[in-house]
Amino acid sequence: MNLDKNNNENTNLDPSENIELTENVIENDSSLNNIEIPTINIREPKKKSKKPLFITLSVILGVVITISTSTILTIFLMNVVSTSPDPEYSLVNPDGPTINIVNNGSSSTEIPMQQGDNPVALTVPQIAAKVNPSVVGIQAESFNLGTGFGTGIILSEDGYVVTNNHVIENADILTVVLDSGKRYNAELIGTDAKTDLAVLKFTPTEEIIPAEFGNSDALVVGDLAIAIGNPGGLELQGTLTGGYVSAINRDILVEDRTMTLIQTDASINPGNSGGPLINEYGQVIGINTIKIGSENFEGLGFAIPINSAKPIVDELITYGYVKGRPSIGISGQNISEEQSYFNDIPQGLLIGSVDPRSDAYTKGLKPGDIITGVNGTRTVSITEINKIKDEFKAGEKITLTIFRAGKEIDIKITLMDEQHLLAIPEKNDSATNPDSSDEHYDEFPFTFPFGN
Repeated sequence: MNLDKNNNENTNLDPSENIELTENVIENDSSLNNIEIPTINIREPKKKSKKPLFITLSVILGVVITISTSTILTIFLMNVVSTSPDPEYSLVNPDGPTINIVNNGSSSTEIPMQQGDNPVALTVPQIAAKVNPSVVGIQAESFNLGTGFGTGIILSEDGYVVTNNHVIENADILTVVLDSGKRYNAELIGTDAKTDLAVLKFTPTEEIIPAEFGNSDALVVGDLAIAIGNPGGLELQGTLTGGYVSAINRDILVEDRTMTLIQTDASINPGNSGGPLINEYGQVIGINTIKIGSENFEGLGFAIPINSAKPIVDELITYGYVKGRPSIGISGQNISEEQSYFNDIPQGLLIGSVDPRSDAYTKGLKPGDIITGVNGTRTVSITEINKIKDEFKAGEKITLTIFRAGKEIDIKITLMDEQHLLAIPEKNDSATNPDSSDEHYDEFPFTFPFGN
């Protein structure tokens, strides 16, 4: 069962092709080679007995959600929106709009109406009439990858639009198509790969109607859920599908990140990504982002709660990115159980490169080290490392347990602001990797004799 993003597959790509997300290996900056490495405590690793490797058959007792390798490239590649590692945050749109969340039953428009203290829900045709003008089609053209399509939601009368990051990533030309069919060129204001959100801006020459946003924290299982979007492309623009809120606060593992989402059985198809999930009052309470695609399962779609999206979208509009995201400043590859056994090394994250601008580089982390723990907790994958790391902010310290030359050592490092590491330095471009981030992987920089 594959967990797929809902943008159209590019017809110029072979869907059977195994796409791998790689990073450039960072070469050590010679100017930093003389940095003194602080004293670290060395302790012997626990002895590990070799046991025969058995291939076992796992019985699936529940729904196991995975993501296919062919979709990894389209999920969490961060676009670089800064041009220098300036530690100060610059305001991109200080007077930009913000998502205004209203309570269920109340409205910034004439509907829904109130009968005393009781809100009146809309009929589905009324919901369609209210929301359709606020939903746009998005055409994302890439010179190298072809054209893809998605959906967006109008945020403001001056043309701000929210959508999914995976809809617009790697696009060279962005076009917004209104419900009326009018087309506008759009610019990318900001994007956040980790939450799969992005904000665009176009300049309308006609009156446009912003969406109304409801309180996703007030949702309960069984609430009406309506999706409007462009399944399959702009030929079916404005398609409405209906269902219910199937579950709330679903933790779904997407690549190396856990996203907490709304589950719905409203039909969500490729092209619906970035479109609204709507409550019975015609208010947007979620942004459709993923579905589970399998011939054995139906009605498993997921949306980003609007209350979770609001702070991200507001920062994308104000700064062009989300500030203060913690980053170690490394890239690497998980070591599988088989690789661990055949090479007599522990499971963990094998470091492939270290950004010379990071504190991890200053403290002596280097390619070939294996991260086996964070703050005293054993970790065997990038997912487990990120889960702990994301509890902290940029500027705070964490302790990494590193396996090196047969021993484990503890190294305390300061977490960096991810955006500063993503920024392209003005000098020594060849010495650093502009996309260097612990959220991305290099291919194995080393050759293992067995278990690859």
